[in-house]
Amino acid sequence: MRVRVSQDEASFVITDEGPGFDVAGLPDPTDPEYLCRPSGRGLLLMRAFMDEVRYNPVGNRVALVKRRDRAEKPVEASV
Repeated sequence: MRVRVSQDEASFVITDEGPGFDVAGLPDPTDPEYLCRPSGRGLLLMRAFMDEVRYNPVGNRVALVKRRDRAEKPVEASV
């Protein structure tokens, strides 16, 4: 896993050692037929919360990007 965080965005790249999968063959996670299944909601959640979700051609690596909303004020933490 590779993580990069700045004031403007956070990016996460997750790779597994498996053979991957056909990204084009993924079902639409918002299709009502798939919403009631006991699994498969991870894709829906990734797309719902992240600004970008990209797969490599093999399908064994996903890059997730979340950008900061400019309207939000930065959170300051005291340590």
